Amino acid sequence: MKHKYFFAAILIAVTSFSFIYSAPIANADSSTKGNIIDDVVFDNEASMTEAQIQDFINRFPNSCLLPQNQPSNLGSAMFKTPIDYWTYGASDSSPAHIISWAANYYHLNPQVILSTLEKEENLVSGIQGCATYRYNSAMGYDCPDNLTIHDYADIGIYQTCVQRASNAGFVRQVSHATWQLRFDKERAYGNTSWGDDGNVTYSGRMTQGYRARLAGGTSTYYDGYTTIDNESVYIINGATAALYNYTPHFNSFHNIFTGWFGSAYGSIYNGVDYSAVYDFNTYTSGYADLKAAFDGNTTAAIAHFVNYGMSEGRIASSSFNVTSYKNRYPDLRMSFGNNLKLYYLHYINSGKAEGRTATGDTTLIGITNYNGVDYSAVYDFNTYVSGYADLKAAFGSDDIAAIAHFVNCGMNEGRIASSNFNVTSYKNRYPDLRHAFGNNIKAYYMHYINSGKAEGRTATGDDLNGTSVYNGIDYSAVYNFNTYVSGYIDLKAAFGSDDVAAIAHFVNCGMSEGRIASSSFNVRVYRNNYSDLNAAFGNNLKAYYIHYINSGKSEGRIAV
Repeated sequence: MKHKYFFAAILIAVTSFSFIYSAPIANADSSTKGNIIDDVVFDNEASMTEAQIQDFINRFPNSCLLPQNQPSNLGSAMFKTPIDYWTYGASDSSPAHIISWAANYYHLNPQVILSTLEKEENLVSGIQGCATYRYNSAMGYDCPDNLTIHDYADIGIYQTCVQRASNAGFVRQVSHATWQLRFDKERAYGNTSWGDDGNVTYSGRMTQGYRARLAGGTSTYYDGYTTIDNESVYIINGATAALYNYTPHFNSFHNIFTGWFGSAYGSIYNGVDYSAVYDFNTYTSGYADLKAAFDGNTTAAIAHFVNYGMSEGRIASSSFNVTSYKNRYPDLRMSFGNNLKLYYLHYINSGKAEGRTATGDTTLIGITNYNGVDYSAVYDFNTYVSGYADLKAAFGSDDIAAIAHFVNCGMNEGRIASSNFNVTSYKNRYPDLRHAFGNNIKAYYMHYINSGKAEGRTATGDDLNGTSVYNGIDYSAVYNFNTYVSGYIDLKAAFGSDDVAAIAHFVNCGMSEGRIASSSFNVRVYRNNYSDLNAAFGNNLKAYYIHYINSGKSEGRIAV
């Protein structure tokens, strides 16, 4: 509650508090006592519209701010118009409308008003009942601490909590208290230009208890500790000073506010709201260095987050992990690369509204698109970099650089980048491709991407299925690639897996040399078995191969 005459004493006690935002405050209080609420939150008059205030009140079925719960003898205590302060509306205006008007008129967060209504008389929840006196002292304005009897059946007779009839009634309580909280906060910063509001005359308090001094010649600050309930407390900001000036005791305001509306600590810096990615408690409690540097100093903490923390990839919210966000969305990595700060800003400006997920599995989902081509049929980032130590060392988690390497170098080198595609297997399995592409290794990857996969071709598995066709002639009756090159050291050394060159050698040289290229055909056995062939071909060994291909096999002749 607020004691009108105790006000000056408390102000004198907190005269010497300061806000030095460029450096952490030494020995800052580690609890919420020195920073009940941030200035930016305290000042946020746009936090709720009138409709949102009403919706919030509607959540409490026993709320004293709902018409059905108001006592029948309420009379003017609820809506007494404060004509001596400002001309305002009809006497039947809703509480939500009154709260919204006062918040906007005095530039105060309506959530602060709702929390104070609950702190003082439980009017929002209605858990203590809705007696008439609770409306007359709705915000505890002008209520001395030493009076506990509440009886406002006749405010003109009972001089208890509300000292003057001019301060009784819901409208007056809300308007006077909102003015007072704003006044106290302005004076905390030495702002003597903000004061009397037309019909309001508080000239005796405009400077009482405040001792302004200039810091750096441009800004007004205060510094020091004050004693609250026999405990020395370092006051961090003007909003906290205003709340203690209003109620000079530890109280339930902070718990009510945070329980209803979330963090009381600001997320706005240079006009940008970082609440989607930043929470003061999360940020400072998660890092020992930040806790030591900024404990209680919310303004310095968010300045650090914006200027350093985002670029360092620090976690400042349970709803946003920059590693998860970066790893999950390839399109963002294509745009932002390793500029971590841009991921935070993207989520603030559009990602959250788009419903993007910013927490969870942090395994990188690597991009597969490069220069407009989708390489997913033959490429997976994790397979590529984890399979080669040089790539892991070179690219780490940089999937953009990794796919660029794969397209420009890796394919030509025949590197494996997918469990579904092995270029050696693909090349070995399909002679038609080897005829078309030869040793142009990259061409095999591209063929599988463009048509091979759709054709149902297999790109993994066993050894080379060497071609047996040369210049349109099928030599399979007398030739098998693996038999040919594995049976002769010189051929293995010369041709390796080049089956096209191997069959060319067989046709142009190997047959004339009588080389064995099939387990089903031995040219010397064939010649010795058939005198008619020996008489016809003599020592022309190649002719025996050709005869077997053209007629011998179909005649059932024996060649082994």
